[in-house]
Amino acid sequence: MWRQTLERAPHHAAAEENLAILERDGVPPAHPALLNWPHVVPIDWVNRLRAADPASVDTCFDELSATDTYLEAIYLAGDALVRFFATQLLKHRLTRESQAEPLAEGRPERRAATILRDLARLPVGTEQERLGMLRALREAECRDQLRRTITAHPDYLFARVNLAGLLIEDGDLEEAKTLLSGLGSRPRLHIQEAFALYGVLAMLNRATGEDASADALIATLERMVRTDEDRRLLATAKARVARASRGGLSRRRTAGPGAA
Repeated sequence: MWRQTLERAPHHAAAEENLAILERDGVPPAHPALLNWPHVVPIDWVNRLRAADPASVDTCFDELSATDTYLEAIYLAGDALVRFFATQLLKHRLTRESQAEPLAEGRPERRAATILRDLARLPVGTEQERLGMLRALREAECRDQLRRTITAHPDYLFARVNLAGLLIEDGDLEEAKTLLSGLGSRPRLHIQEAFALYGVLAMLNRATGEDASADALIATLERMVRTDEDRRLLATAKARVARASRGGLSRRRTAGPGAA
C-alpha cells in the first residue's frame, strides 16, 4: 500500500516513513503514520506557531485547547511532524495546567506526564524522541522537587539557583530573576555557592542580551579557580551560559522534528 501511495504521490512523508520501517523491521509498524497537520489541528494555528517569535511560542501553545488524550492519539497515528508538535505540546503542559477530559466510571484523567511516560515505552517514532520525553519528565520532576525545597527553605541558595537555571532554559526569565533576586548581596558566599550563583546570573544575562555582564561574571569565576574542583565548577558555569546563548528550550520548540 505504501509503495502504491508513493507511486501516486512521490515524497509522501507518511508513506516514506512507513515503508522505511517495513523495510527495516520486516513487518508493518504497529502504529503506522497516517495523519499530517491539516488532518489534526487548525491550519491557522499552525501558521501562527510557525510565525511566532521565541517570546510568543508559549502563548501560542496555550491557545490550543486540544486535550492531552487527543495529543496522545495524534502522536500514535501521525507522521514525524505531527509527532514532533504533539510531543512539544505535551512537554509544555508538564509545567502548566493540562487540557483534560473526564473519563467514564470515575476513572482518573490521563495527564501529560502519564501520557509521555507511556509513549516513551512504545516502539513509535525515533529513539531520540523517546529519550526527549524521558528527559522532559525528569526535568519536570526536578522542578517540582526544587519548588518544594524552596517553599520549605526559602533561603537555600542551591535550590533557587538550580531552578532559575531550568527556567532560563525554558525562557521563563522573569521568574528566574525573582528567584535570583538578593542572592548576590549576601555578605558571604561559599566558593561552591559563588560558582553556582555567578554561573546562573551570567546565564540570565546572556539570555537577556547583556553579553558584557555575562562575560564579566565568567571572568570573575576564572580568577577564582584554584583547584580541579574549581575548574569543574567553572566548566559547569560556562556550559550553562552556552545553553542560554542558544536561546534555551522554548526557542527550539518549533525547530522541527530533529529537536529533542
